[in-house]
Amino acid sequence: RTLAELAPGTRPLRWSADGVFLFVDRREGATARIYRVFLAEGRADQWTEISGIAPSSRLVMTPDGRSYAYSYSQNSRDLYVLEGLR
Repeated sequence: RTLAELAPGTRPLRWSADGVFLFVDRREGATARIYRVFLAEGRADQWTEISGIAPSSRLVMTPDGRSYAYSYSQNSRDLYVLEGLR
C-alpha cells in the first residue's frame, strides 16, 4: 500500500508496537523531525523533534516512541607521516 505523501529524504525508523503507524524521520540540518505515519488515514503527524543531531547519524527508537538513541561516526581519509621524532 502507498503511504502518505512524504518529503524526499524521509527515512523509516520503526513500526509502532500495535502496527497502526510507522515512525519516520526527516532531517533538516542538525534537527531531526520525527513523524508518525498513520496507515489507515494516510496522514503524517509530527511526533517530536530532536536538535543537535548530525545529518549522518543513525537514529533508533522504541516501539512506543518515548525513547530514542543515535550514533555518529566519522572517518578521516587523511594520513600523516611523521619522521625524526624523539
